[in-house]
Amino acid sequence: MRIVHSFWSQPLLKNTNNSKEDWLNLELYFMSWVLSCHSFKKHYSNIELYTDTIGKEIFINILGLPYSRCYTNLSNIEHYSPKLWALGKLHTYYLQEEPFIHVDGDTFIWGKFSENFERQGIIAQNEELNDTLYRKQFDYIFQNTNNLPKEILNLYTDEKSIVAANTGVFGGNNIRFIRDYSKLAIDFIQENMERTKLLEQSLINHFYEQYLLHAFAKVKRKEITYLFNGVSNNFEETLGFHLIPYREKFIHVVGGAKNNTLVCEQIILRLKIDFPSAYENFKKDFPLILKYFRNVKS
Repeated sequence: MRIVHSFWSQPLLKNTNNSKEDWLNLELYFMSWVLSCHSFKKHYSNIELYTDTIGKEIFINILGLPYSRCYTNLSNIEHYSPKLWALGKLHTYYLQEEPFIHVDGDTFIWGKFSENFERQGIIAQNEELNDTLYRKQFDYIFQNTNNLPKEILNLYTDEKSIVAANTGVFGGNNIRFIRDYSKLAIDFIQENMERTKLLEQSLINHFYEQYLLHAFAKVKRKEITYLFNGVSNNFEETLGFHLIPYREKFIHVVGGAKNNTLVCEQIILRLKIDFPSAYENFKKDFPLILKYFRNVKS
């Protein structure tokens, strides 16, 4: 199976993410990407990067990460607001023409996904059921847009609890569905570009990436196969560093866990222990990233 990473530089350059979900510092942010790339490359020979010219300079030219291929298609979406940080992922999904698994840069593995998981039509990390978090903002979004299919509006009205699909891991073999879903989400953003208040909702990215995935699959009567079942709202099931690599083989540092000191220490230790040469190279190259970062921000 082909593994895909995507990195759109603008949200990081403009620092538009919620600070509660940021890494403690920029060094840990890029160290996470290094560990993610090397951990997947160890188990999958084909790992591709979709990024922009800034991402190519950092990940390929400076860090020399072992991607099989690098594409700079995301340079074409710089006209979008950097607050729409999931948009780079949606464009990457849409560009795929063959089966793939897209993984976030804060996910790591110590073993391949199962063959059964890899052969499914649509795969994602886990279902999210968080009505308290989503309801108020999603109500506002539905009330202030009129370009979503009526079937999705009806589904939202009829479902007692809001369900979304976490896309820390996403992809599969049903490329037609994946491209149709991605186009739906991209068109939703494109057709609401002038509605600034709508696009400034803090959960807008969760809506068009994760909720629309669940809803579109329901409407099209397609099943999503999940890597995890029954994940709690704090995602403790995806943070079992103490169980790696014997009982757990997958980690996703979701949301606020990124600024947990103990979690960050585990990232450093795992890179140092599992990929010592990559760790040494990163420590040597990180000052070059900082210098380049200051230049492109100025």
